Amino acid sequence: LSAPNMITFLIGEKWLPSVVYLRILCVTGVFFAIYFMNLDVFKACGKSGLILKLEFYKRLVLGISILLLYRHGIEALLYGELFGTFAVAVVASVLMRRFIGVGFWFQLKSLAPFIIGALAMGGGVAFVGRSVGAPQRIFAFQVIAGVLLYILYLWATRIREFRELLAMVSELELARRFKRGRS
Repeated sequence: LSAPNMITFLIGEKWLPSVVYLRILCVTGVFFAIYFMNLDVFKACGKSGLILKLEFYKRLVLGISILLLYRHGIEALLYGELFGTFAVAVVASVLMRRFIGVGFWFQLKSLAPFIIGALAMGGGVAFVGRSVGAPQRIFAFQVIAGVLLYILYLWATRIREFRELLAMVSELELARRFKRGRS
């Protein structure tokens, strides 16, 4: 949603056609996160052989998509990567369900509060993006609005992980003040 302003701000207007690529890669990143989360659990369970098989499957799927799509341009290749990453994330989640009883839908359900927060943040960023002005200024406002909206969402919904983060930050602050007081 802020990609056009970000691209203009960071590398210039001539790179605006790359906005589509950035958007595809952002969606791909969501499935990469799910995939790597599953790999971490497999590592913790000592399933290194399974990780090797998943990595082989991932490379096989991505290799096939490259062979099928390279003639159609970079956008087609990126969509192939998106599909491949989604497929591998689903396979890893199915295996996760087999080993510890936590499947793809449960993982998405547990991520739902954060996805909703990201969508709310995206809506705010899109609203700010409709402003008139220099792309640099609009991008700066989008970043500020996005961060503030997401933090506000986390605070309002009282998500456990956010409360834990706040507790850790306050403990660090108390420790720092205590250390300064003793010096």
